Amino acid sequence: MENDKIINEEKGNDVNHVLVNVLDYFGTDIDNHGHYFWRLTGNKIERTKVWFKDLPFNPEELLHAYSQKGTIKYFRVGDYAICAIAGSCYDSRNGTKSIFWTKEHVKLGDLKGIILSIPIAKKIIETMPFDVDW
Repeated sequence: MENDKIINEEKGNDVNHVLVNVLDYFGTDIDNHGHYFWRLTGNKIERTKVWFKDLPFNPEELLHAYSQKGTIKYFRVGDYAICAIAGSCYDSRNGTKSIFWTKEHVKLGDLKGIILSIPIAKKIIETMPFDVDW
């Protein structure tokens, strides 16, 4: 990914003040290895037809492959607000990642609250076998 596409990166720590009911996600599901594109709504996790070419960023390139599990980085790329977490809720191999994003106009600091307000996204976080460094 070209660095000039990333407009802003900051540590998020605000409480969610924006109503977002759907998140997109790149990572593993609760029960299986393998990173895929997902739509998270309520308690549902569904595979989507989104592919790398459909996004102005590459979820695989947002974190260093050997980042400490639980490390978080926030990004804004175009209209996308992104929360990238090193590690997976299921796959313990190095280089795994959990990437959440929305195109809703939200502050990067609001993403934590948004993620935790969607039950399946919260379950993904709670299933992680390491502490998430919010």
